[in-house]
Amino acid sequence: MSGQIWHGAVALMAIVVLSALFRDYVLVGAALLLFVLHVFGARPALATLQDQSLNIGLFFLMVYLLLPLTSDTFGTSAPRPGPPRAS
Repeated sequence: MSGQIWHGAVALMAIVVLSALFRDYVLVGAALLLFVLHVFGARPALATLQDQSLNIGLFFLMVYLLLPLTSDTFGTSAPRPGPPRAS
């Protein structure tokens, strides 16, 4: 490995280890994906991710924010029907 690849790989593995210790599994997955792409030299994939990941992330954020519009109780304050609560 050249020096630049080595430094990036060490930094990504440090992020993987630390985020696994703190149980941030989304960050573990993201760092592992980037680690694999970085080590195997997948420059086109890394360039595409760099250009489009913000748009993809914003798309899923918007889906998450708009999801309550699909529920039956959106905009109402009435509780959902269900079994009676014990006093």
